[in-house]
This record gives sequence, C-alpha cells and structure tokens, in this order.
Amino acid sequence: MDSGESEFAYEEFVKARKSHWMEEARTLGSEIEVPSSERIQLGEDESNFMISAKGPDNLHGVFEDSAETGWFYIYDSLSKCVLKATHVYNRRDVDVESEDVDVCWSTGGDVCCIAVWGQIRAFLGVKREIEMRKPITNTDADGFYASEWPEGFAHLLKTTDEK
Repeated sequence: MDSGESEFAYEEFVKARKSHWMEEARTLGSEIEVPSSERIQLGEDESNFMISAKGPDNLHGVFEDSAETGWFYIYDSLSKCVLKATHVYNRRDVDVESEDVDVCWSTGGDVCCIAVWGQIRAFLGVKREIEMRKPITNTDADGFYASEWPEGFAHLLKTTDEK
C-alpha cells in the first residue's frame, strides 16, 4: 500500500455515513427513508449487507443494505467522508440479497455504478458531475437502458442484459 493511499475500513465508513445521514435527513423528501442514526451502532452486524469496490486513489463505491433501505455511496477513505450518496430502494418495497448486487467503476475510474438484479440502478460521478438513479419501487421496475449509460461502462454489456 502506498503511504498516500488508505484502505477501506468498515468502522470509519460507518462514522462517515452516520454524519452524512444526519445532513441528508434535513434535506430529503418523505418518500426516502433515512435510517435513524440514533438507533445505529458501530459494528459488523449493523447492516444486512455491504458491498464495496475500490476505485481510483482512495475512493470506494459502497452499497449498503440497512434495516430499512438500500443506499449507494462514493466514499473517500483518506478524508473519511462520504462524497456522494443516493437512495436505491426501501426494503418495504423489495427484498434484495447480497448476491443480487454488483458495484462497478467505469473504465476511466471517474464514475461508479450499482446494479441490482443485473440492471444498473444508479451512477455517481467523481470527476464528472454525474448523479443518475432509477430507484427500485417494485420487482418489475426497470433500471437504466444501456443507451442511457454514461461513457465508460461498455465492458458491462457482456455481463448485463443489453436493453
């Protein structure tokens, strides 16, 4: 590991996410459930599951399924802060398991995406100001069509249904 790089640490991510959620709770609409930071304890059992993918520098694409929701984050492990986040689903609407989720970076490393059930549901850009999402409201809700994807994800066409 380079001295300038920082590894992903679960506990540090949880602290950064809690801080992020406190701010989000003030600004999001009522259709999105933000987990209560008072009820959340630090520890491995806090989430139903968490999946992360290392990106460039100290960035990580992180998907977390909590008791109520599924959220997708861009996390900087060096500054220990959530740079971007987007809501993907409420658990009251769908039942998602860890094997249903993939996190992947673009070939240039400037955009990360989350796929659920083989369909991309959100893109978050780091160097490019991209924030796109198609939340899952039911099991029949479509994700993004390949023609809607930002540049850098053609490598996924081999493993994802091309719509």
